[in-house]
Parts: sequence; C-alpha cells; structure tokens
Amino acid sequence: MLASRLKTFLEIVAVFAVFFIFGAWKVPDVNEAHYICKAINYWQPDWVPDDPFLQSGDAHWAFYLAIGWLSFFCSPTAMAWIGRIVAWSLLAWSWQRLSFALIPVRWAAIPTALALGYYIESFHMAGEWLIGGIEGKSLAYPFIFFALEAMLRRRWNRTGIFLGMACAFHILVGGWVTLIVGVIFFADWLGLYSKRAKNNLCDLCADFAPSAVKFNRKERKGSAKNAKEHSAPIRRIKLPYIGLIIGGLLALCGLLPALMLDAGTSTETVHKAHQIYVFNRLDHHLVPYKFKDSFLLRFALLTIFWILLCRHTGGRKQRMFNAFVWGTLVIAAIGMILAHCFSANKELSAEILRFYWFRLSDIAVPMGIALGGMRCCLSQMKNWTNPEYRLNMPSFSKILGVVAIITTIYFITTYICFEWLKFTPDANVAWAITLLMCLASFALTLRPLRFNFTAKSAKDSQRAQRGLAITLIYIALIFYAPLTILPNYADLRTHSGLCRTDTTGPNGKRTPAEWLDMCQWIKENTPPTAKFWIPRDGMTFKWHARRSDIGTWKNIPQDSESIVNWFTAMKELYKYKNAEGENADDRLITTLLNNKTEEQIAEMQQKYGFDYILCAQAYEMPTHSTLELVYENDVYVLYSFRGSIAR
Repeated sequence: MLASRLKTFLEIVAVFAVFFIFGAWKVPDVNEAHYICKAINYWQPDWVPDDPFLQSGDAHWAFYLAIGWLSFFCSPTAMAWIGRIVAWSLLAWSWQRLSFALIPVRWAAIPTALALGYYIESFHMAGEWLIGGIEGKSLAYPFIFFALEAMLRRRWNRTGIFLGMACAFHILVGGWVTLIVGVIFFADWLGLYSKRAKNNLCDLCADFAPSAVKFNRKERKGSAKNAKEHSAPIRRIKLPYIGLIIGGLLALCGLLPALMLDAGTSTETVHKAHQIYVFNRLDHHLVPYKFKDSFLLRFALLTIFWILLCRHTGGRKQRMFNAFVWGTLVIAAIGMILAHCFSANKELSAEILRFYWFRLSDIAVPMGIALGGMRCCLSQMKNWTNPEYRLNMPSFSKILGVVAIITTIYFITTYICFEWLKFTPDANVAWAITLLMCLASFALTLRPLRFNFTAKSAKDSQRAQRGLAITLIYIALIFYAPLTILPNYADLRTHSGLCRTDTTGPNGKRTPAEWLDMCQWIKENTPPTAKFWIPRDGMTFKWHARRSDIGTWKNIPQDSESIVNWFTAMKELYKYKNAEGENADDRLITTLLNNKTEEQIAEMQQKYGFDYILCAQAYEMPTHSTLELVYENDVYVLYSFRGSIAR
C-alpha cells in the first residue's frame, strides 16, 4: 500500500515537472499582472490607489480570496510563483487521477500530460491555454479534471462539488462543463452507457408507474414464472442531491460577482460594453470568422484525428469521456453557427459570443488525443502478447530500408520547411514532419515491407498488421511529436531575458532592462499617489512601479461602465490628426505628443488627471513648454506636467 502511494506521488511529481516546462514563463506572465494586481488591491485598497482599472468591478471573488491575502507577506512575484506551484500541483494531481481512471496503468499520466500540453499550445483554435501563469481558470481546470474523474467512476455527488468549485473560480469555464456533465448524467441515468442500454430504456417506463402495476417485459409476454430469472437488475442512479446543494452554493461565489458587474448600469451602456469586449478587444478569442485560418485548419486536423481515434477505443468510461469531448465540439459548432447567422447584427452577436463558446473545445480535443491515443496504443500492444499473434521480426534489410526512407522524408521535409519556405522552427512544423513520418510508417508497414504474424487465419493476420500500423501512428503522435519540441519549450521557459509581458521600444524590440530601470526610478522618486500616462503595452507598470496609470490595452475592466470609459480613453489617448488633417492612431506616445498642441495636452491632463508622461525615445522629441524632462535612459523618457500636483 505504501509502495503504491509512493509510486503515485512520484508520478504526480513527474507530471508536475512536465507542466513546469510548459508553463514556467518569467514572472509576470500575460494575465498575472491583471489578476494578481486586482487580488492585491482587493485586500489592500491603498495599494496603487486611484487606479481606474483596480477600482473597476471585481469579477473573481474566489480567486482574490484565495491569492490576495499573500500580499501581506509576499511580493507580487512571490505570489505568482506560489500560485503557479499550487495550480500546477492541483493540475498534476487531477490529471493523474483522470488519466488513471481511463488508463489504469502506472506512469501513463506522464506521456499523456506531455501530449496534452503540446497539443493545447500548438493546435488551439481560439487561443485558449491551460498551463501557464496563475489566474482564475488556472485553479478552475484542476477541479474540472477532478469532476471528470469522479464522473467516470459514477461518483456524482463528488462531481457536483468539484464542478461547483470550478464555477467559483471561473464561472464560464465551470458553467459550460457543468452543462455538458449534466447531459451526460441524464444519459447515464437512462442507461445509454450500459451494455443493456436498450433493455434499460424499456424497463425505465416501469419506474414511473405505481409499484402495484410495475412489471417487466417477460411478464407482459405471459412468462411470469421465469420473469425473475431472466430480468437482470437495473443499476439505479440516484439524483446527487448533496452534490447539487454544495456545488450550487460554491458556484454562487463565481456567479454572483458576474451578475453584479452590470447592476445599476443602463441597458445602452451594457450593450455598448459588450460590443467593445467582443469585437474590439477580444475578437481573437470570441469571434470565429476573425480566427486565423491556420488556427482553424490545425484544430480541424486534430479533431479529425480524434474522431478516427474514437473508432479504436471502447468501454463505458471511454464512451462517457468521448461524450464530454463531443459536448465541447457541439457547443463550439453552435457558437460558429450563431456567429455567422447574426454577423450583421453586432448588438445581438455581442450578447451571444461573449460567453466563450470555443474555450472548452481547445482543451477537450487535445485531452481526447492524449488519453485516447495512449489507451489505443496500450490496447493494441496488449494483443501482441496473445500467442495467436506472435510477432516475427522482419529481416535486417527491411528494417534498414524503413529507417532510410523515413529519415530521407524527415530531412527533405525539414529542408523544405526551414530553408525553402523559411518557416520558423516551432511546434507546428515539428507536428507536420511527424505527420509525414506517421503516414510513411503506415504505408511501409502494410505493403510491401509488411511484418509477418503467426495467426490461425489470414484474417487474424491482417487484423494484427492493421493494429500494429495504428499503434505506430499513435505512438508517433503521442510520444514523438511532443518530444521534438520539448527542448525548445525548455529553452524558452528558462531563458532569463524572455518575458511575454515585456514592453517593446520604438524599434519593435523588447526592452526589459530599460523598462525595469524606468519603473524602479519611478517607484523610488515619485509620490505614491502620482498618476501616469504610459505606453499602450505597459501592462506591468503597476507591477514594477507601484503607481497608477490611466489605462493600457491589456488591462480591460470587467464591468460595463468601466469598459466604456476604458475604450474611450484608449481612443482619445492614442489618436491624433496627421499633417493631412486625417485621424490617425499610433502606439508611440512621442508621436502623439508631437502632433498635439499644448492646449490639447492640457485638456487631456485635466480630463484624465495624469501627473507624468512616460514615452519612448524618438528621433524628434516633444518641445512643449508644459512638459519637463525628469528622467531618461536609452529607451524611455519621463516627463512631468508643469503645474500638476501629485495627489
């Protein structure tokens, strides 16, 4: 018992290491500056006071309560790492349990975790991710995995409680899964996942009749004598009242703040905010006809592979899991249909598309590939131990020929991709190369270099050969494809100078050292109540400088009124009239200042209340008398607005 638990613990540690390689970006990651700063301000309102984003509505109470209290003892960076370790630990534990529920083989969770991380990152459709920085959904997905594991074992009360916890941390992620699992529960209640599905459906009618008139099919035919002998008992599934009650109460922690965001706001403002949210800010996640064609194609190919894979997997648990994946695809398909049907009506489209119809399918299909592929490989390999399918190894010349042909395909494809087509060496190219190798293996395995099997009949021999070919393909997809890109991931995550939230200078290159230098100077030499106009991509300004800003593109608020105010600020702050008198926009504040008069800048200062302007160096710097140079480095310049008094 102790040895078994130790092996389980080591397996979870190994899965955690896989997730660490995929998610260990330099702090802060893309959404960490958004979520953690809100969590800190939730517990300490005087932390970066009078900031428009931090003062906006709070949408994730459970996350703020779970993480924000650490701000009394830790820096934001330490909070991020603690949150990551907790989230990845829960994710590794839940994935090991889910993997073992479907594939009861020790250590199988490690390669499935590797395949999961690889396919989510490389084959998403709507930009959804699972393994990365800490935020609300980072804590919601582990409880979804726990819920799916409990669902497969028909522990419905546990399922309801885990789904409630997932909804508490992220109402949209948990809500969609709850809908799908609810449908699966009723399908299981009807007996659709049982071997006796048809009989159960017939017997189900008797459940609704009074006990005095209940009878089975045999009795209806007049064979009452043998009815008890021939009618097998039906497995009764009770409604999980405890799970519904506890899970529902937990889900309110995520539902109530979402409902309260627009309380007291006019309907016109709410509709306008939803359109801004869907079509101006997050269209790359929410609007399917604006997704990149390459993303749609890759996701479609992965979905086709999963559908083909379903033909080679069976069993009640696998059917229930496949139903979950199908449910996410149905939701995505409905979202696409609605988006195209109502594309001419932006107001209605925004009300529909803001619910992230495509989020779960980006996660579920890679889950299906990882778990289904491993299950298929193991089931096919199990047949090899059957004495009827004893494998006779081919000759050395045949093996050498297969290796030579596959190696030739590999290097030719690599040359075409990297040298001729000038592709960047990312995960997608590795997968394309893998696909060609799989197809080559499949063709070479069947004919003419076929393996010889000793079987009772030619039909059994053909079945064994086909099973071997399928196994080779899925082994390549599950093991080889992720392993080809793993060194690249490890290099990216451990590279000290790379952070996805680094700002870019006027030359388009990342400037982390100069940005940190400027933020540190501001933190040490400006009043705590000062407010700044900063570059549009300066999402980490509050994180490093501990000062308020008047808005960045990344940090969009959640409540409708704040969204409208934020979008108005983004349009006014980064637009100007060029030499021809036409409206233009530019992310470089230096260009904006050079194209605005002192009166216009003074009007903006009065409206937004900034005391300092942080901008990048340019060939022509502003010469307004109202601006006073305070500090500069090789990339950034800090101006104070004359006459402004820091509050």
